[in-house]
Amino acid sequence: MRYQVQDKVGRRSFLNVAGISAVTAVVDSFPKPLRAAEKPQKFIAGYAPFTRGTVESYWQACDECAGLGFRHIEVDNSRLKIAQAYIDRISEYKEEMARRQLSLVGLGMSGSFTDPAIQNGTLEEHMLVGRFVQAVGGNYISTMTEPEPPEMPAYIRFASELGKHLREETGVRIGFHPHAGSARSQVFRRMLDETKPEDFGFIHDTGWMRAGGQDPLSVLKDYRSRVITLHLKDFDPDAERERGGRVVKGHPVVLGRGVIDFPPIIDYLKETDFDGQALGEIGLEGTAEMKAFMVDELELRI
Repeated sequence: MRYQVQDKVGRRSFLNVAGISAVTAVVDSFPKPLRAAEKPQKFIAGYAPFTRGTVESYWQACDECAGLGFRHIEVDNSRLKIAQAYIDRISEYKEEMARRQLSLVGLGMSGSFTDPAIQNGTLEEHMLVGRFVQAVGGNYISTMTEPEPPEMPAYIRFASELGKHLREETGVRIGFHPHAGSARSQVFRRMLDETKPEDFGFIHDTGWMRAGGQDPLSVLKDYRSRVITLHLKDFDPDAERERGGRVVKGHPVVLGRGVIDFPPIIDYLKETDFDGQALGEIGLEGTAEMKAFMVDELELRI
């Protein structure tokens, strides 16, 4: 009798285990939500190389980026004026870029938005740059002009007008690129809060945000819907450099050498299906090290 009870218990246990296994198999057949790190990278990962402000230095920077395997770049057009140099030679420019397997995603610009004497010229120049960016397959202009507080109303009016003209004529967007000062004063928040998303976007820079005392990930979360491009730049608050005849502490460094925690930033971009650009940026040195960090540590597809 004792053995019979054991047999019944054993059979019941077997049926229970079999039932659980069947349920588990069914549950396992359902698709599981991906962790952020496992989600696909929908954004472009590339590089924003430094140039010395000449067309020759632009092509040298392109050669370096292409040699490292980068395929997408942004450069500062303020002194370089690559758009002006090739606006009437679009085919030639595209052939040179194709030969290097490169594409231009955007251009940086600087210049006054608030001086009435030159506003027409500023508008015309930005429209020319926008037409060039559109013609070569890019999608944005990064403006680095930082207004003083009394200039803000005029700045916002002009930025909105310019953004609207660019969008309607070329489809190219314009966004504000902060530096340490505008990050520290948080003037970028007023710019974004007082402009329309469709007319004025945000070029988030992790290094300058951290230099200005902001948390790059928190800022990204606050303005995720406005971000066109993210500049990946690290910052070391203890690094020393000479400026104006005196030694100052704190400046941008190659990714991985500073204090910014990048994996959560990349995870958040994936989690929110960001489909803009994330571009490494450091300046004259460290391009190869930057690329290694982006590919090996952040597992980005460049």
